[in-house]
Amino acid sequence: MRIGRSAPARVDRGPRPTRSADERHRHRWAEPGGIRLSPRHRRVCEATLVLLAASGLAWLFLHFADAADCEPEACLARWIPATLRVHGAMAMASLIVIGGLIQGHVPRAWRAGRNRLAGALLLGGASLLVVSGWGLYYVGGDWLRAATSVLHWVLGAAVVPIFFLHLARGRRTRRNPPALTTEEIHEKQ
Repeated sequence: MRIGRSAPARVDRGPRPTRSADERHRHRWAEPGGIRLSPRHRRVCEATLVLLAASGLAWLFLHFADAADCEPEACLARWIPATLRVHGAMAMASLIVIGGLIQGHVPRAWRAGRNRLAGALLLGGASLLVVSGWGLYYVGGDWLRAATSVLHWVLGAAVVPIFFLHLARGRRTRRNPPALTTEEIHEKQ
């Protein structure tokens, strides 16, 4: 408190109107129960999944790069452990991101019938990547580990274009919503 100055007078405006949790968290970009992610949620999802894919592809490149005749200071192979650490951290973060999407975005979009094929392929591919990633860490035996590794590489390379296809189709269907059937029109009335 400052000396010599009085606090500003408070104006009594009466009791504040109570709002539900949905109303408090409603934003101009999303209607309640909508499919569209908030800008922050979308950025976190996209950044996590892009970093996951980039670190996986970087590891794959470094793994197969010919590093046999390089000087130790210039050798690309020294970056392999770092890319693997980033990939592992992003894999854990992606589990949180996907869990958040499964809670709201996926069921709402499925009920609305929007972008089902790309979404199902993306979710199925992500599930298989989780299982194969677990297998890379815990599976023993040279042959089984090699097969799991190749499966993880192929799935990871296949999921990246599906992710971008899902984004593009989602943006397109948001601009051009599918036409309602006669039954749906009558149900809304």
